[in-house]
Amino acid sequence: MVAALGWPAAELGDESAARLLGLPAVLSHTGGLNPSLLNGGLLDAAPLPFWLGCVAFTAYVEAAGNARKSAATVTNAPYLPGDLGFDPLGCYPKQPQQRGDRQESELRHGRLAMLAVAGFAGQEAVTRQPVASVHAIDDFGAALTGTVEKVLTQLHSALPF
Repeated sequence: MVAALGWPAAELGDESAARLLGLPAVLSHTGGLNPSLLNGGLLDAAPLPFWLGCVAFTAYVEAAGNARKSAATVTNAPYLPGDLGFDPLGCYPKQPQQRGDRQESELRHGRLAMLAVAGFAGQEAVTRQPVASVHAIDDFGAALTGTVEKVLTQLHSALPF
């Protein structure tokens, strides 16, 4: 779900973050587009050590999950896939009903976020324009303003006073 926020945030903050850290802007060679398989540049955006680090971290998380599953199988303890016990802020509910509701909510929001990110990638591949570009935001704002204006006009004409 963080990717749905991270995609436009990366486009908006890449240059300033790179300037602050004294590094080259990652998105400068793609015209401001986030690297993806659809619009190109995914493997060129980061050096090989970064990708190796991603694979190593993913392998570590998978190994931790498998170890937790194995321990639960041996001790006959309850096991929930994906629950690695990471809750530093203590937000996970204690009551079983609330936990079920939270898990259902996580599934729904996670699926929606995956569709959003797929839509971002598709939009950038087709339009060749960053999702968070000024033009896209202006176009969205103009469309929203026009829609709100139409609704308010219709409401005004429908009201008896």
